Amino acid sequence: MGRIPVLILLGLLTGCRFDGAGVGFADAARPIATGGPGGDAGLIFPDSATADGVSTVDTSPDTTTDLGPSPQEGLAKNSGTIVIDGQLSDWVFPPESTWLLDESTAATVLKEPAFSGQIDISAIFAVQWTTSALLVAVRVTDPSPEGTNATLWRNSSVEVYVDGDGVLEGNYGSADHQYVADYRGGLQEYGPSYPNGTTSISPVQGAVLRTEEGYDVELSIAAKVLGPSGLEANREVGLDVAVNQGSGNKRGVLLWSHSTEVLCVCGFCPDLPYCNTRHFRTLTLLP
Repeated sequence: MGRIPVLILLGLLTGCRFDGAGVGFADAARPIATGGPGGDAGLIFPDSATADGVSTVDTSPDTTTDLGPSPQEGLAKNSGTIVIDGQLSDWVFPPESTWLLDESTAATVLKEPAFSGQIDISAIFAVQWTTSALLVAVRVTDPSPEGTNATLWRNSSVEVYVDGDGVLEGNYGSADHQYVADYRGGLQEYGPSYPNGTTSISPVQGAVLRTEEGYDVELSIAAKVLGPSGLEANREVGLDVAVNQGSGNKRGVLLWSHSTEVLCVCGFCPDLPYCNTRHFRTLTLLP
């Protein structure tokens, strides 16, 4: 599949501390091949993360549970300290800002011609904010991540697309970014300023940790790359996430948000979010 470079990839930068309004996380991944020091503390998700951020519970024949009103979908404010080291033990994922991405919840499932078989990956991800950064955590379930391509989105990887001003006009502007993190810890950005990609992205801190189930990704994206003003409650931003089942030369892709309109900003129809921000989902920074 042809690709216009509008992408960022995530490199292994361990020990980067982000002090903000952090949240707690338990049942951490056990590191296996790569990454920093690990532990057995683990990740805690809502009972059931869904595509629209609503939790569900099982109802037995003699028991009915009233869930009450659904939480507003948006990006929760972080209220503690997150260390960008690939370990997710310092995260919790509130349901309003936590999403499941698999074949059943993806807006679009893509397979390149050389890709055969089923896409057997999935992810749970959360995005939160402080006044100085957007924080991203992604837990990928991938039984056999692979690929050693220098073009990281061709490997098993995560792509994070962010629009900083909430204005989704199609073409990428200075507040629009695409980040790609592969399972090995690579980080790179493609965009209007980086037509051939770059790894010089100091406003972004990232780490990747291999786990028994796949790999975990953390990102801290500095507010200064998202617009002239700091992040604040009720501001709107654009967001999209993709997970790639790649081998280095063929891919299957799960895409979280994708417009059903026929959009042609990229020079072909229908196009994709790596070159058209109108595919992003608009979300509000919650108080």
